[in-house]
Amino acid sequence: MVIFTVFKVDLKQYGLFQIRKFELKTVLQILELSIFIMFQYFLSISTWFMFFIFIEHMGERPLAVSNIGRSLYILLMIPASALATTVNTLVSNLIGAGRKEEVVPLINKVAFISIILVLPLMIFTLVFPELMARIYTDDQSLIQASISVIQIVSVANLLFAGFFIVFNGVSGTGNTRTAFLMEVVTLLFYISYVYYTSIINPSSVAVVWMSEFVYWILIGGLGYLYLIKGNWRKKEI
Repeated sequence: MVIFTVFKVDLKQYGLFQIRKFELKTVLQILELSIFIMFQYFLSISTWFMFFIFIEHMGERPLAVSNIGRSLYILLMIPASALATTVNTLVSNLIGAGRKEEVVPLINKVAFISIILVLPLMIFTLVFPELMARIYTDDQSLIQASISVIQIVSVANLLFAGFFIVFNGVSGTGNTRTAFLMEVVTLLFYISYVYYTSIINPSSVAVVWMSEFVYWILIGGLGYLYLIKGNWRKKEI
């Protein structure tokens, strides 16, 4: 990236690689936005870690099934994750250009594209869960045990495809504090559901994995409500 930038970008126009002095005010302004993103990712990863701790208490087989589900889930997430990162940048660009009225239509459009892209993957995974499980294991009993989790993951990925776009749209407005608060509220419900279904009232591993529905519906709903009703249009960065 550095080599490409040096040879293809006008360094003088953008003042690249020219650090004249340390500007504490600028650093603090950047931290004001980024610190909530730091906390947000820390909480998100910590909660994901706790999820597998709770699953581990359910036994060796549920943990093995969950590892297959997690691996496949991450694989299926790739298209929507790329679009979510893109919409984050595009929302910021629109706001910077003074075109705030185009933000929500843009998010709706990208969310629709994301869902259309992921839909064939969901259908294939939903219809052929055994085939997907065979990527990870030849153990027939483990394959059969993984089917329900794989099907839940496939549907959850469709929710992810739409709602993660919305949530990244919120972050793209520069309201990282609001995005962090949404994450906190959602994770409280999420981890409570996981704890109840895995520890307090032990259920099947598939029921525990339905926590993904809780997470994406809540965070997507809060994000969309904020984009429609919130005061992000008045924020100046």
